[in-house]
Amino acid sequence: MIQSFIIILLIFFICVTIILLLNKKRLDKKLYFLKKAQKELKSLNMAKSEFLANMSHEIRTPMNAILGFADLLKGHILEPKYKKYLNGILSGGKTLLSLINDILDLSKIESGKMELCPEPSDIHSIINDFQNMFCVIKKEKNLTFNIKITNQVPKFVVIDETRLKQILFNLIGNSFKFTEQGIITLKVDGQQKQDQKKEIDLFFEVIDTGIGIPKKQQQIIFEAFKQQNGQSTRKYGGTGLGLTITKKLIEIMNGAITVESETQKGSIFKFFLPDIKIVEEIVEIKERSDEWSQVIFENPVILLFEDVESNQDIVRGYLEDHNVTLVIACNGKEGIELAFSIKPDLILMDLMMPIMDGYEAIRFIKNNKDISNIPIIALTASSVSRNEDRLKSQWDDYLRKPVNQKQLINTLSKFLPHQTKKQIYKVIELAPLEFDKLSKSDMDSLKAKFIPLWKTVAQLMCNDDILNFANQLIDYSKNIRHNYLESYAMDLYNSAKSYDIDNMTEQFNDFPNIIQKYEEE
Repeated sequence: MIQSFIIILLIFFICVTIILLLNKKRLDKKLYFLKKAQKELKSLNMAKSEFLANMSHEIRTPMNAILGFADLLKGHILEPKYKKYLNGILSGGKTLLSLINDILDLSKIESGKMELCPEPSDIHSIINDFQNMFCVIKKEKNLTFNIKITNQVPKFVVIDETRLKQILFNLIGNSFKFTEQGIITLKVDGQQKQDQKKEIDLFFEVIDTGIGIPKKQQQIIFEAFKQQNGQSTRKYGGTGLGLTITKKLIEIMNGAITVESETQKGSIFKFFLPDIKIVEEIVEIKERSDEWSQVIFENPVILLFEDVESNQDIVRGYLEDHNVTLVIACNGKEGIELAFSIKPDLILMDLMMPIMDGYEAIRFIKNNKDISNIPIIALTASSVSRNEDRLKSQWDDYLRKPVNQKQLINTLSKFLPHQTKKQIYKVIELAPLEFDKLSKSDMDSLKAKFIPLWKTVAQLMCNDDILNFANQLIDYSKNIRHNYLESYAMDLYNSAKSYDIDNMTEQFNDFPNIIQKYEEE
């Protein structure tokens, strides 16, 4: 009886062991396939990132030419009809770039490669800048746009300014897009932590009186490529990525976003960013300057490594009024030879070139003591580069294509001695000013060039347009050596630059009176 029991027990243990071994084998097989799937998924993600990087480069290269030449032409064409055509080119190009940037940002976030760069920033200036950003569409749609910042929000905080602007631009932009009448409001509040007096939680609300969102769809709108049912893509446009990226950026910053909405009554998007460090004072706050067009360099020699002729022409056009000598090399090998012979003051380095690319050229230059001290600004159309992280320590700065004139001049100003036209004009401002007469030919050219421009700018009264008007009038006055006009243009420029709306409006509206006074002389 005992022997039979022992035999049965042994058989039972043998069966259990066999079952366990079989299950282990199945489990190992499942683990094998799971690891294989994870490896394939990682490989697919890498392939996707590589594809997006290549796509970015291939699209940005021709877009650099399209937007660059359109930007250059815009400064020389005053006829409203043709200027409207150029604005259409620029608008369409910027929309395409925005789509590319959205896709790349989403890819970076999903792959965990999105890095925040918090820096001491003037948050009041960041917030108030949005009044100027949306001034055109506000006038076009006859909407009211209010910004309210409570006393609880400190002036200086440590935050990623670029990403905060991206979040607010998406939310406020949506409000303007989906609101046909009424009010849009941006509210910013803060709550200081009791145990951490140097940290604050920031609370943001974007409120509109737009078309609203049905309750069932209020979570769908945060999903990638999803838009509200019944939303007219033809009318409103968009890709369905803006709110997805916004939500993910807020979550990366350890915050959260919610929406309250009712159809035909409007929406309220609320988000908060916790544990933001407060800065009492910023000794070297980043300059918020619109003076790039006033920069005059002290005749430096700049060596441009660039094989695409259209890109060469764009850089040449951007620099032609800034007192620069530009030398061009069509590949890395030719550029290095020129670097040794002319010893330029600065190098603009395209990274994708034949014979010797920019990566290899940078390594060669920085490893040669005779030319290693020359500042190098890299130019790249790619979004992600396998060599970029390693080479960031070797170049001095970099610009992402398509590069606009303001970005280029501001970046060059970091490395090259320069002064501004405003400084040059100080001597004129100190001299007693009289109402100088204008010759008939100067009077005719002044009216032909600036009266149509004044009428166009007067329709929207946008700050940037008035700055451009003042700049052109400064250049014109300098060419005809007319002190009174130059002084008027400088005063208008300074009022617009400092957002002194009352003086700016009064001075700008006085321009036809000045013309009339000259005609009566």
